Amino acid sequence: MRLKSLLPLITVSAAIRLHRYSDLSVKEVAYELGYEDVAHFSKFFKKNQGAAFSDFRRGAIHRD
Repeated sequence: MRLKSLLPLITVSAAIRLHRYSDLSVKEVAYELGYEDVAHFSKFFKKNQGAAFSDFRRGAIHRD
């Protein structure tokens, strides 16, 4: 698997881990992962995960 295809998986996994084990806001998670634009992070997350980060935050979706 190429690095270019691994990077989104690593980023999404890190976002989910930060969500589960911290009280960081979506904005703070985005900044922790190197995104300066929260909207860009949100679009990236939804594209790669099939659901909005806010859905994970509200507990609407559970992924392991």
